[in-house]
Amino acid sequence: WWPVAPQETPKGTLWGQKLILDRLLVSLGCLLRVIFGTSWVVCSSFRCESWRLCCGPAFKVVFKTPIPLYFTELNFQTEFNQAPLNYLSHGSSSIQTDVRNWKNKVAFKLLKNQLSFSFGYDNQIKSPWDPESELDGEIKRSITDTKSGSVGLGFIKWPGLNYSLRLQERRDLSVQMVELFVFDTTYTDVDSYTLDVIDSTLLLQKPIVGRKKLTTHTIAPTYKLNLGDIGINLNGNITFVNDLDELSDTTGCYEILNSTKGEEWGGNNIDSCGTDLNLYFFEGNNKYPFNNSGTQASTYTSALSFSFPIPLSMNLGLGMSINSPNDFRQSKTVISVFSSKLGYKFFDKKLNVTIGGNYVIGYKGGNEFWDSGEELTTDWNGNEAFDLKSYDEYDDIDDIEGWSPGDTLIVDFNNNNEYDEYEADEFDDADELDNSKLTLKCGLQYKIPEPNITIGLNMDYSKAIDNLPSAEQADPVFKAKLAIKFGF
Repeated sequence: WWPVAPQETPKGTLWGQKLILDRLLVSLGCLLRVIFGTSWVVCSSFRCESWRLCCGPAFKVVFKTPIPLYFTELNFQTEFNQAPLNYLSHGSSSIQTDVRNWKNKVAFKLLKNQLSFSFGYDNQIKSPWDPESELDGEIKRSITDTKSGSVGLGFIKWPGLNYSLRLQERRDLSVQMVELFVFDTTYTDVDSYTLDVIDSTLLLQKPIVGRKKLTTHTIAPTYKLNLGDIGINLNGNITFVNDLDELSDTTGCYEILNSTKGEEWGGNNIDSCGTDLNLYFFEGNNKYPFNNSGTQASTYTSALSFSFPIPLSMNLGLGMSINSPNDFRQSKTVISVFSSKLGYKFFDKKLNVTIGGNYVIGYKGGNEFWDSGEELTTDWNGNEAFDLKSYDEYDDIDDIEGWSPGDTLIVDFNNNNEYDEYEADEFDDADELDNSKLTLKCGLQYKIPEPNITIGLNMDYSKAIDNLPSAEQADPVFKAKLAIKFGF
């Protein structure tokens, strides 16, 4: 006898009887939950198809305490919570369902609160409850572990600086219960036998189908100074993000529409990927140029604000975001933003007038690879597609292997009456994104203390320009909004 996995559960088995009992108990539990609103339900040792809805208690436990030390005070906090799929949050969007969370944080300060440290660990499991039968189907589960830490410097009369690090790892699992049956084999003669079910067992399978890692570095400097009666605040933020999909590496053939990159990256296009010479064979060993599909992103922002003794305010800001895919066949995308705002309050601060604008520039250059739609400056075989190599075609009349003067040319691309092999086609590597948008804003708000009326007028003008040759230019857009607010 041996265990096997049948296609369906045999009727009349012990498992089938327990499954019917389980359905009755869970149905009773769901009814009690609806009537009394309790988080606990009646469940047997087995669960039916609705187990994810009913068989998970909802709770939240929080513990926090200061721990005094001789040089500082350590603040510790931990929280553990979970909620089933049909938990009633009464309209609160911050409460997640079908999830289990464990959050931890430790923080302390030194040197009269001028030096601060913070460390945290979070664990989140989505769809945390295991299925109990094959009828429960496949469960998509994700387990996310997040480790974080930060250091803050805030010395008197010195610029402030904060650095934080966040390490996140996510695993995606396919959870499924499989029932294995044990059969007893009885041989009636040499060539025939019968199988009888004598026992069954359950096997829980949890293969990992996805694994991602996210690393984030953040640097945030701040500085305040006074120039006479003018106050100046300077804030900045620098963020580096590395997002990796560690299970995306696969051994196989990849299309390289470039004349040199395939060989430079160690690819092989000889007898490995068929007759298509644009395909190169790469080993999925985390070393080839498109390993661990993901991105490396960096963001730089800064803001400068001025305060004056008169009711005048001025704000300036700029930012840049650079997104660089790990796949070297794709080019990076750069987004730049410039903004400004000027405000003044008239008539004893009853009338507030603001004028501002922002300018956004987006650019994504060529990727050094031919993309559909790019112009071929040299297309040897005239097929309007990039080819790494092209060949003339001939009819082998003299039965001599390879081309010989006695053969007849069927296709002669350069019309020289000789058989030729051509190098890679040539193309114009066009920009993929090159646009900008200008937005101007003006706002007026007037307050009437009696009878508490506020009148506001906002006007926006925007103009977008797309510099790609094939792009159609959009017309400018003007918007205005008038709002009147009455207070009682």
